[in-house]
Amino acid sequence: MPDEELKKIIKDNKELLTNLDDRLKRIEKRFIWSSVFGFIKVLIIIAPIIIGLIYITPFLKDFLEIYKPVYEVLPNIFQNTSGQSANNVSGDTSLMIDSFCDPQTRQNIIDQFCK
Repeated sequence: MPDEELKKIIKDNKELLTNLDDRLKRIEKRFIWSSVFGFIKVLIIIAPIIIGLIYITPFLKDFLEIYKPVYEVLPNIFQNTSGQSANNVSGDTSLMIDSFCDPQTRQNIIDQFCK
């Protein structure tokens, strides 16, 4: 009787091992495909961003060049607002408005938006 029981136990173990082996193979395949599709998802997201940065860089350079006088005035405004009166701040804002009204800056803005 013990011999038959051992055979039955061994047979059950073999069935369990084959079942586990099949399940492990399916898990491995699923893991591989999820890795591949994860990489493809990353490419789909990052590739347009990189291509966009390559094509937008010249436009950003023109944009920054147009508003350069304004960017030069802004740090002065923030430094003066910390401990000075409103008259100095209004003088700085008028300086910023003057930089917008500069004919060269205005022409650069017109050239940029009318291309």
